Amino acid sequence: MANSCVRLREQLLECLADSACIQGGKAMEECMAVRDEEGGCLSKRLLYMQCKRGQLDMRNRFKGNVPSQPSRHAQPSADGNSR
Repeated sequence: MANSCVRLREQLLECLADSACIQGGKAMEECMAVRDEEGGCLSKRLLYMQCKRGQLDMRNRFKGNVPSQPSRHAQPSADGNSR
């Protein structure tokens, strides 16, 4: 696959493992259902879901899944836009 979601999945699982919800003894399903940004995992969860959705989107079959994080090589130009 052009853009695998494995790295995002690992980051989400690490975030959940470090969260107070999991350390409090709750199940993974219960902690995934929490919608507050208290643990900081909501943004990682949304990025992972967007990546998985992009893999199934037929419009992305030819051009590939859009990367979830900006490229390390993209540098801003003089006018402030990335090249």
